[in-house]
Amino acid sequence: MSSFQSLETAIHAAWRTRTPQSAIWHERAQAALVGGVSGSVRFFSPYPAYFEGGHGAHVTDIDGHDYIDCFLCGACLLLGHRAPALMEAIAEGASKGSLILNPRHSTQTAEMLQRIVPGAERVRFLNSGTEAVMSALRFARAFTGRAKIIKFLGTYHGMEDQMLVGLDGRANVLGAGIPPGAVEDIVMLRFGDEDALHAALADRDVAAVLMDPSMHHGGLWVGDGSFHLAARDMTRKAGTLLIFDEVIAGFRLAAGGGQQHFGVTADLAIFGKAFSAGEKLGAVTGRADVMGVADPSGRSKGPFAFQSGTGNDTTVAQLCAQAAMRDYAQRQADGDYDRIAALARRLGDGLAATFAEQGLALHANTLGPIVRIFMIDGAADYDRASITNRKQLNLFHLALLTEGVLTIPGSNDFFLSFAHSEADIDAIIAALTARTKIVFLDNPNNPTGTYVPFSEVRRLHAALRPDTLLVLDSAYAEYVRRNDYEAGLELVATSANTVMTRTFSKIYGLAALRLGWAVCPAPIADVLNRIRGPFNVTAPALAAGVAAMRDQGHVETSIAHNEHWLPWTTGQIEKLGLKVTPSVGNFILIHFPADAARGAVAADAYLKSHGIIMRRVGGYGLPDALRMTIGTDSDNRAVVAALAEFQKTAGQAS
Repeated sequence: MSSFQSLETAIHAAWRTRTPQSAIWHERAQAALVGGVSGSVRFFSPYPAYFEGGHGAHVTDIDGHDYIDCFLCGACLLLGHRAPALMEAIAEGASKGSLILNPRHSTQTAEMLQRIVPGAERVRFLNSGTEAVMSALRFARAFTGRAKIIKFLGTYHGMEDQMLVGLDGRANVLGAGIPPGAVEDIVMLRFGDEDALHAALADRDVAAVLMDPSMHHGGLWVGDGSFHLAARDMTRKAGTLLIFDEVIAGFRLAAGGGQQHFGVTADLAIFGKAFSAGEKLGAVTGRADVMGVADPSGRSKGPFAFQSGTGNDTTVAQLCAQAAMRDYAQRQADGDYDRIAALARRLGDGLAATFAEQGLALHANTLGPIVRIFMIDGAADYDRASITNRKQLNLFHLALLTEGVLTIPGSNDFFLSFAHSEADIDAIIAALTARTKIVFLDNPNNPTGTYVPFSEVRRLHAALRPDTLLVLDSAYAEYVRRNDYEAGLELVATSANTVMTRTFSKIYGLAALRLGWAVCPAPIADVLNRIRGPFNVTAPALAAGVAAMRDQGHVETSIAHNEHWLPWTTGQIEKLGLKVTPSVGNFILIHFPADAARGAVAADAYLKSHGIIMRRVGGYGLPDALRMTIGTDSDNRAVVAALAEFQKTAGQAS
């Protein structure tokens, strides 16, 4: 038996041991469902997991195990499971009747799309992304009077016959049952080849160029967006329509989708999946004249493209779409898109680094909240990605499942949602190797001031192996005034692999005395006692610590001061046009533009020249930010005044 076969046998055995109820249900499903599943990608060997519920970025199987969800129901759930706004929308829609003729809701949803999505002059709704693709191609052919469609190798545009070609990076058709005639008008090109696109557009029978602006299925190889711009220019000159399939890019790369992200407005755009956050709804948007071919009132004026469907505008789906789009727009304003993109990069880098530590090859491409991995050495391209070992990917998927991480079966994708946290990402990375022994969680985080709700800390703990130690650094716990925060004492008391660390250097003001403390299970305390230095804490520090704890008036005054000046300082700095990361600690992270004149380095130099020292945080991967501790009344006002003057001076200089 080969080493791979031995590993496969071991992982399969671990999966069967972990999921006896899923095994029972799969046996039952096979007698009713084809292959025991309702879709090809939902099956994996030896049998799929059967899930019972979800919340945020996590799901629970029928055997009671928690999983970090990077599948998200086929990438639908950008807001995570059971997002409050969506639950309210579903309840409201169901109370009215899930399927009623309500043009009012459809009109409101279309108006929101017009406001958010570039080029959305008119809208049509459908049941899914696949149906939206079919309709967009029909509209394009009707409008231009042409037949051919250019698509790019390695891209997926739904399961309609003509689109199931070129998915593997070659001009192959996926699966049986597709007649040759279905794909004869499909022209396959390599993404990024401007010369080939220019030559193909010389054929005046090309109706449209169909492009996934994220190149998701093709590997996330989009570069800087220059090819998108070139395609826009070339199609316009050729009288060919440019169609963006935004089913993946839409609402993930930006609230306005790939068009907003890359600064390119297509003639038509297609939406699905994240559009209504999992409810069954797709959309085609675009130019009024092109969309006009579907206008039933204008049949006598020109070509008419038929499009209809029973459930195209269900009340529940429409209300969910409205709730989701409001959420997306607000999150973009709050900088949440930058946060989940950073989480994706952290995951991609962590996966690659962990594999490298074990002498294994892995390359990760990231775009927005999406990570796509390739088990190859170095950067992937069409040809190299197409030979990725599928058996390895399948086994990797199952191995992750046994460690509490859910990805798309047989896929090399990780999809993140706004519900994912840093703790989730660290847990995924920790799940990759049994050599991971300690997971540190800085909560609240330094230098961002952000925090993880304790429900998520518990989920992180549940996803760790019993032999992995969770260390909760709660140095700033005293400042936090959120109902969903706990420092970690209860988790330490109820588990054998959790340590909570605290300090006297923050709210107690004893930084120079180097006094800290931890609460942990007795066996861990025994180890710490044996490896500590002989005189690790001084007598004066201990005496000062006792005095500090007795002085609760100082603690209460410090908290009250911070409760007033933290929001005041944050608000005043935001009024200057600078972004501030929401903080629960006694400090804030101020973000500056990434340019020399107005950036963090220039701001730091200016502040120092005025007697104000902040903390540079480039070493934390935040080169464009400065960390400010909340100070006295006069100190806070002085910082705001100095930053206002810097903004004015830097603006004049630029």
